[in-house]
Amino acid sequence: MVWWWIGNAVLLVVILPVVIFLLNRVLAALERIRGATDEILSGGVALIGELNGVPEALATTDERETAMPAAAWVTLIIAALIIAITAVGLLRVMFHLRAIRATLVATTGGVQAVAQLTSTVPERLTSVNASLKPVRDFCETV
Repeated sequence: MVWWWIGNAVLLVVILPVVIFLLNRVLAALERIRGATDEILSGGVALIGELNGVPEALATTDERETAMPAAAWVTLIIAALIIAITAVGLLRVMFHLRAIRATLVATTGGVQAVAQLTSTVPERLTSVNASLKPVRDFCETV
């Protein structure tokens, strides 16, 4: 019962202040996020007023067909190379992990075989087990 009261005291003296401190930090962050979202909303409303001419501008750009600029092609090629290199690296990681798994399975089998071969003498040989008890007790103390 004493430990129960000590736990309650720890909850009130240590845990509760920490929870209140962390809650205040979360609430402060939420207030900053809320202020930022209010600013985003007001900026979005102001932006809507500036977008009145966009449909006409899009219609104008849709009428003339232009080729994709060279910078866009280079960006696509670089992105494709990065993705391909990453994919090859991930495939290598997969194959290494499969090899490690196979090694671990073999090691587990070996450990189980060693454990079986080094297990204690069966219980049916009680006289041998009784004779070896002092040796086992000495080994456990070491």
